[in-house]
Amino acid sequence: MLTTGPFAAYHLSGSADRYRADAPAKLLVDGVRRWARAQGRRILHLGGGVGGTADSLLLFKQGFSDRTAPFHTVRVILDPGRYADLTARAGTASPASSGFFPAYRRHRPRAAASPPAVGC
Repeated sequence: MLTTGPFAAYHLSGSADRYRADAPAKLLVDGVRRWARAQGRRILHLGGGVGGTADSLLLFKQGFSDRTAPFHTVRVILDPGRYADLTARAGTASPASSGFFPAYRRHRPRAAASPPAVGC
């Protein structure tokens, strides 16, 4: 959880496939929303889809609110040699051609990109 001023930003969570029917992630997001409100935050930003795409993760997040807000990230490679090695070992394309960053994580299991902003 990242917070500043009236904002709280939710970052990274997930549910194992076998528990999805029980919707633990929905309970977690609601708990985060309640915590953020108790801390005086008025807006909970859930982020977007994987790699900034319109995928099932984004659809899950949009289920909490019909409000959306712009969201931007910075993609910086601090050690180009190491990054190239990791990307080559993973057998993935560069972020410029795949759109995914970091490229070496492209083939890892992924969940569900105009990201929702949820009132607390």
